Amino acid sequence: MRASTSRIISAVSLLGTPAFYLPIIAIAFISSRPLAYRLIAAAILAEAACASIKLVYRKERPTPQSRRNIIEHIDAGSFPSTHTARISAVTSALTAIHPSLEAVAISIVLASLVAWSRIRLKKHFIPDVMAGAAIGIIIGIIAAKV
Repeated sequence: MRASTSRIISAVSLLGTPAFYLPIIAIAFISSRPLAYRLIAAAILAEAACASIKLVYRKERPTPQSRRNIIEHIDAGSFPSTHTARISAVTSALTAIHPSLEAVAISIVLASLVAWSRIRLKKHFIPDVMAGAAIGIIIGIIAAKV
């Protein structure tokens, strides 16, 4: 993979990190605190669910990483994709709270881009990102309804 392509794919992968969704939550906090709290809950629960699974189920990434401590152990796990779970949780919660065709389309596009980027970067296999998306969607819907 060319360096410029790799940088673009890495940038797309950032959509599944706090750097992308925390500003969205901050904006939501200004307009609706209950919405912001639900988005925070969705992000935290997705993170916790994925970390818990990775502690129990030790699946190597396509490009293996070291596991010298508990943080590295969680980070080195391939299943499920935490990036995909986080973006799916936050966008699913937003979509469940403010349903529209546009919101659904944006959610699908963002989650799909993150999933694709994680596979292209050799961080995950297809089942990893599918599981991350499923976990995120379920958590996002629950967070929106509580």
